[in-house]
Formats: sequence, structure tokens, C-alpha cells
Amino acid sequence: MLTTDEGAAQWVSDLCRLRRPTLLLAAGITCLELREHEAALAVLELCARLEPDNAEAHLLVGKSLLALERTDEAARALEQAARVDPGCLEAKSLLLWCYSSTG
Repeated sequence: MLTTDEGAAQWVSDLCRLRRPTLLLAAGITCLELREHEAALAVLELCARLEPDNAEAHLLVGKSLLALERTDEAARALEQAARVDPGCLEAKSLLLWCYSSTG
């Protein structure tokens, strides 16, 4: 699906124009599975902005940022996921990892 940087950028751009959170979330998950972390981040950040109470979107933004080694930003996204859904153990677990890795 995402064979070149240019093709991936066009695909993400086209997808973001749709502004449909459910579709963006599914695309973000697919991008994460394909290890297309920049593309995942782009669509998941938009999803989180469109649906600020979507804990899964914030969690996946955090996971994308972790994959890109952007730990401080990941912690902020994971904190938001935990605020939106206090029962999200994955967000809390990843937050502990972020805090322990940054000192």
C-alpha cells in the first residue's frame, strides 16, 4: 500500500481530507502494523483532534511517537489517553515506561 515516501504522503493527505475519525483510526492502526509510523502519526493526530474524547486515538498517537523515539511527546499523548479513559491500563503502562526512560 505505502510503497514510496511520495506515495505514502499523497495517501495520507488524501485520507486526512476525508476527516472521518473512524476511517482515520482504522488507517492509523494499519499504518502502525506496517511500521509506517510517520503516516500513522499524521492520521491519528487528526483523529485525536476531531474526537478529543477518543482514548484509543490518543493511545495510538502515543505509540506512534514512541516508535519515532519522541518520548516526551508520547508521554503527553498517553497522559491524555489516561485522562479520557482512567481504566486504560496500556496507556498507564506505557506512561510508566516513558517516565522511567526519561529519568
